[in-house]
Amino acid sequence: MTEPLILTKLTDPSIPSQETSAPITPSSSSDHFGLNILTAEKSGWLWLKGPDSSFERRYFVLSTHQLKFFADEECGDDIGSISMEGCSVEIAPESKYMRQAVFELSSPLNARVYICSAENGTEMQDWMNAVRRAMLRIRREKAKQASAKSQVNDEEEHSGNRSRSSSNANDNNNN
Repeated sequence: MTEPLILTKLTDPSIPSQETSAPITPSSSSDHFGLNILTAEKSGWLWLKGPDSSFERRYFVLSTHQLKFFADEECGDDIGSISMEGCSVEIAPESKYMRQAVFELSSPLNARVYICSAENGTEMQDWMNAVRRAMLRIRREKAKQASAKSQVNDEEEHSGNRSRSSSNANDNNNN
Protein backbone atom coordinates (compact mmCIF):
# COMPACT_ATOMS: atom_id res chain seq x y z
CA MET A 1 0.00 0.00 0.00
CA THR A 2 1.34 3.44 -0.90
CA GLU A 3 1.61 6.36 1.49
CA PRO A 4 -1.16 8.99 1.23
CA LEU A 5 -0.25 12.03 -0.84
CA ILE A 6 0.46 15.15 1.18
CA LEU A 7 -0.80 18.34 -0.43
CA THR A 8 0.40 21.66 0.89
CA LYS A 9 -2.17 24.43 1.10
CA LEU A 10 -1.93 27.94 2.43
CA THR A 11 -4.49 28.93 5.02
CA ASP A 12 -4.21 32.57 3.97
CA PRO A 13 -2.84 33.15 0.46
CA SER A 14 -1.51 36.58 1.43
CA ILE A 15 0.68 35.05 4.18
CA PRO A 16 3.01 32.41 2.66
CA SER A 17 4.43 31.36 6.05
CA GLN A 18 1.14 29.76 7.17
CA GLU A 19 1.63 26.50 5.27
CA THR A 20 -0.07 23.38 6.56
CA SER A 21 -0.04 19.81 5.31
CA ALA A 22 -2.88 17.34 5.48
CA PRO A 23 -2.85 13.74 4.25
CA ILE A 24 -5.33 12.94 1.51
CA THR A 25 -7.20 9.72 2.17
CA PRO A 26 -9.19 7.62 -0.33
CA SER A 27 -12.43 8.94 1.15
CA SER A 28 -11.48 12.40 -0.10
CA SER A 29 -10.18 11.25 -3.46
CA SER A 30 -11.87 13.91 -5.56
CA ASP A 31 -13.07 17.38 -4.84
CA HIS A 32 -16.21 19.22 -5.92
CA PHE A 33 -14.97 20.06 -9.43
CA GLY A 34 -13.96 16.56 -10.45
CA LEU A 35 -10.16 16.76 -10.27
CA ASN A 36 -8.85 13.58 -8.73
CA ILE A 37 -6.56 14.98 -6.08
CA LEU A 38 -4.96 11.61 -5.41
CA THR A 39 -3.29 11.94 -8.81
CA ALA A 40 -1.93 15.40 -7.96
CA GLU A 41 1.85 15.54 -8.03
CA LYS A 42 1.99 18.97 -6.42
CA SER A 43 -0.25 21.89 -5.61
CA GLY A 44 0.35 25.37 -4.32
CA TRP A 45 0.74 29.04 -5.13
CA LEU A 46 2.88 30.45 -7.93
CA TRP A 47 3.01 33.79 -9.68
CA LEU A 48 2.09 33.55 -13.39
CA LYS A 49 3.10 36.20 -15.90
CA GLY A 50 0.04 37.42 -17.75
CA PRO A 51 -0.27 38.85 -21.26
CA ASP A 52 0.11 42.39 -19.90
CA SER A 53 3.54 41.47 -18.43
CA SER A 54 2.33 41.61 -14.83
CA PHE A 55 2.58 38.61 -12.52
CA GLU A 56 -0.64 37.35 -10.94
CA ARG A 57 -0.84 34.91 -8.06
CA ARG A 58 -2.50 31.63 -9.06
CA TYR A 59 -3.16 28.33 -7.33
CA PHE A 60 -1.65 25.46 -9.35
CA VAL A 61 -2.48 21.75 -9.31
CA LEU A 62 -0.09 19.45 -11.18
CA SER A 63 -1.15 15.98 -12.26
CA THR A 64 0.75 13.64 -14.57
CA HIS A 65 -0.81 14.99 -17.74
CA GLN A 66 -1.64 18.60 -16.98
CA LEU A 67 -0.97 21.62 -14.84
CA LYS A 68 -4.16 23.52 -14.02
CA PHE A 69 -4.26 26.95 -12.47
CA PHE A 70 -7.02 28.67 -10.57
CA ALA A 71 -7.81 32.04 -9.03
CA ASP A 72 -7.86 30.53 -5.53
CA GLU A 73 -7.59 27.34 -3.48
CA GLU A 74 -11.29 26.60 -3.89
CA CYS A 75 -10.35 25.37 -7.38
CA GLY A 76 -13.63 26.30 -9.00
CA ASP A 77 -13.40 26.74 -12.75
CA ASP A 78 -9.81 26.61 -13.89
CA ILE A 79 -8.34 29.72 -15.45
CA GLY A 80 -6.06 27.63 -17.61
CA SER A 81 -4.58 24.24 -18.22
CA ILE A 82 -1.14 23.30 -19.54
CA SER A 83 -0.62 19.94 -21.19
CA MET A 84 2.53 18.28 -19.81
CA GLU A 85 3.12 16.24 -22.97
CA GLY A 86 6.32 17.35 -24.66
CA CYS A 87 6.93 20.18 -22.17
CA SER A 88 10.27 21.51 -21.10
CA VAL A 89 11.09 23.52 -18.00
CA GLU A 90 14.09 25.79 -17.48
CA ILE A 91 15.26 28.33 -14.94
CA ALA A 92 14.78 31.84 -16.31
CA PRO A 93 17.41 34.54 -15.81
CA GLU A 94 16.36 36.84 -12.97
CA SER A 95 17.39 39.87 -15.02
CA LYS A 96 14.98 38.92 -17.82
CA TYR A 97 11.87 39.28 -15.62
CA MET A 98 13.23 41.37 -12.72
CA ARG A 99 12.10 38.67 -10.28
CA GLN A 100 13.74 35.89 -8.33
CA ALA A 101 12.85 32.18 -8.54
CA VAL A 102 11.45 32.37 -12.08
CA PHE A 103 11.13 29.42 -14.44
CA GLU A 104 9.81 28.99 -17.96
CA LEU A 105 7.49 26.14 -18.87
CA SER A 106 7.32 25.58 -22.64
CA SER A 107 4.32 23.63 -23.88
CA PRO A 108 4.34 22.67 -27.56
CA LEU A 109 0.72 21.46 -27.39
CA ASN A 110 -0.40 24.80 -25.95
CA ALA A 111 2.03 26.61 -28.29
CA ARG A 112 3.07 28.88 -25.45
CA VAL A 113 5.80 29.55 -22.91
CA TYR A 114 4.44 30.06 -19.40
CA ILE A 115 6.51 32.21 -17.04
CA CYS A 116 6.10 31.23 -13.38
CA SER A 117 7.66 32.62 -10.23
CA ALA A 118 7.86 30.86 -6.87
CA GLU A 119 8.28 32.37 -3.41
CA ASN A 120 11.93 31.27 -3.27
CA GLY A 121 14.56 29.16 -5.01
CA THR A 122 13.74 26.00 -3.08
CA GLU A 123 10.06 26.19 -3.99
CA MET A 124 11.01 26.89 -7.62
CA GLN A 125 13.22 23.76 -7.68
CA ASP A 126 10.39 21.71 -6.10
CA TRP A 127 7.99 22.82 -8.85
CA MET A 128 10.51 22.22 -11.62
CA ASN A 129 11.29 18.74 -10.29
CA ALA A 130 7.58 17.90 -10.00
CA VAL A 131 7.01 19.01 -13.61
CA ARG A 132 10.00 16.94 -14.78
CA ARG A 133 8.66 13.87 -12.93
CA ALA A 134 5.28 14.32 -14.64
CA MET A 135 6.96 14.62 -18.05
CA LEU A 136 9.07 11.52 -17.35
CA ARG A 137 5.96 9.59 -16.35
CA ILE A 138 4.31 10.55 -19.66
CA ARG A 139 7.38 9.40 -21.63
CA ARG A 140 7.38 6.09 -19.75
CA GLU A 141 3.66 5.59 -20.40
CA LYS A 142 4.18 6.26 -24.12
CA ALA A 143 7.15 3.86 -24.25
CA LYS A 144 5.12 1.20 -22.47
CA GLN A 145 2.22 1.70 -24.89
CA ALA A 146 4.55 1.55 -27.88
CA SER A 147 6.15 -1.63 -26.53
CA ALA A 148 2.76 -3.24 -25.95
CA LYS A 149 1.62 -2.24 -29.44
CA SER A 150 4.83 -3.63 -30.94
CA GLN A 151 4.35 -6.88 -29.03
CA VAL A 152 0.78 -7.20 -30.33
CA ASN A 153 2.00 -6.52 -33.88
CA ASP A 154 4.74 -9.13 -33.48
CA GLU A 155 2.24 -11.69 -32.18
CA GLU A 156 -0.15 -10.94 -35.05
CA GLU A 157 2.67 -11.26 -37.56
CA HIS A 158 3.88 -14.50 -35.99
CA SER A 159 0.31 -15.81 -35.96
CA GLY A 160 -0.08 -14.81 -39.61
CA ASN A 161 3.14 -16.62 -40.55
CA ARG A 162 1.86 -19.79 -38.86
CA SER A 163 -1.42 -19.54 -40.77
CA ARG A 164 0.42 -19.07 -44.05
CA SER A 165 2.76 -22.00 -43.25
CA SER A 166 -0.12 -24.34 -42.47
CA SER A 167 -2.00 -23.09 -45.53
CA ASN A 168 1.07 -23.77 -47.71
CA ALA A 169 1.42 -27.23 -46.19
CA ASN A 170 -2.25 -27.94 -46.97
CA ASP A 171 -1.75 -26.74 -50.54
CA ASN A 172 1.25 -29.06 -50.95
CA ASN A 173 -0.72 -32.01 -49.57
CA ASN A 174 -3.58 -31.33 -51.99
CA ASN A 175 -1.21 -31.39 -54.97
